[in-house]
Amino acid sequence: MSDLPYPHLMTFGDWQRKYAAWLNAVIGIGGKVLLDVGTAYGAQIKAMIDIGCYAVGCDKDPRFIEHCPWREVKKRMFVWDVTEDIPQFAINQFFYNPMEQNKFQIIHTHALLEHIPEEKIPIMLKNLKEVADPWAIHFHVVTIAESPEWQKIGDPDHVSIFPYKKWLQIFKDNGYSDIKHYFQNRLLAAEMNIKNFYAEYQWGLFILLGDRSPEIKDRRGIHGTVR
Repeated sequence: MSDLPYPHLMTFGDWQRKYAAWLNAVIGIGGKVLLDVGTAYGAQIKAMIDIGCYAVGCDKDPRFIEHCPWREVKKRMFVWDVTEDIPQFAINQFFYNPMEQNKFQIIHTHALLEHIPEEKIPIMLKNLKEVADPWAIHFHVVTIAESPEWQKIGDPDHVSIFPYKKWLQIFKDNGYSDIKHYFQNRLLAAEMNIKNFYAEYQWGLFILLGDRSPEIKDRRGIHGTVR
């Protein structure tokens, strides 16, 4: 197992449980259908499932899914490079699920976007909007140029390290609206009562809505009117 990528991401414990509780306190993931993109071995979606979220994970590297150590999590994972079209088998398996939701209500990434080459970011954002409910919350945790860990040690796998303001502009240019200010009180409460993730790691934290055009195309190629 020593040749597996990022073996530390196979760890499950207090950090993952507290992160899921923190996320729930900020945006309310309990009972929601969530897609965790760049899910690695599935530790984060395990914690989300444990608190009542219908979480599904995807990653472009099949080794992560093959070596997921939790049976109940592994069946909710699939291979998808989000800079490419979503596989048809994933559409069939995950987008019509037991909660009878046609699209994901929350899109979540944690330490993913900085791994995407800048020229592919618009493709990725477009694909994520296509699998999301028109009113879905898009929640992205990103290592940014201001993040202290990046300034201290860097990471050769991080190819898109930008200042916070540039990320905001990228999202705006690709049809997203910044709604983090609506969650500010909940974020402060989560930091005080669960764990001060935001203050400790100084992440770039983005809470967004995708644009909601009057006509969208669902995964079967059928057009419908947005509610």
